[in-house]
Amino acid sequence: MVAESDINGESGVPVEWQLAAERVRAHLCAVRGGAMFLSSADAARLMGWLAEGRPVGSIVVAIERAAAARQAARSKAPLTLGHAARHLAKAAPRAAPAPSESSAHPFAPLIEAAAGGGPAEATLRRALLGIDADDPEAELMALAALSAWYDALWSALPADERERRCEAQMDLLGGLVDLVGDEAAWALAEEAVRAELRRERPGLDAAHLWGCLEAHAARREQA
Repeated sequence: MVAESDINGESGVPVEWQLAAERVRAHLCAVRGGAMFLSSADAARLMGWLAEGRPVGSIVVAIERAAAARQAARSKAPLTLGHAARHLAKAAPRAAPAPSESSAHPFAPLIEAAAGGGPAEATLRRALLGIDADDPEAELMALAALSAWYDALWSALPADERERRCEAQMDLLGGLVDLVGDEAAWALAEEAVRAELRRERPGLDAAHLWGCLEAHAARREQA
């Protein structure tokens, strides 16, 4: 959750900001695992971005790019919005393949990428199919579906498989475990496993989703 002082009804924060902030929080937590809330510093940073008019799509793409960069660098601290800040200016949407027919669903590339998966992918496909891309809330609804899918991938892992993967990541952390402590190291291991699960399913991420929305908006303007 974003800081209570920022999102309660008496704060004066616009409702659309509250909804946007909740989507960013949910996505950040689905990407990293662990704590299901924003720190006070991250809540303030997010409010600042929303005040600047930063699109939610660009923020979540920056989060995913920051997560990928941190995995490569073996970062010593859990993912925060601070880590995403340097990626935000360059968080342009990834080009989304155009649907094969003009009448195809705007999220067709993601829906096709999720085909043949398990129950979590089936749920994601149903959610995307049920979204009207012309709805003002389409982006937030689609991000909610994607965040829920990220969490579903983690939850669907059998306990022994989850532990095996996390222990393998702990081994890769090596001496870093002694520097950050077991609890923080395990949080980093969970974040790494969640990243593995996403990499195993290319084409299903926030950049592709945002690209689909941008492509749909462009086609609508040209119509």
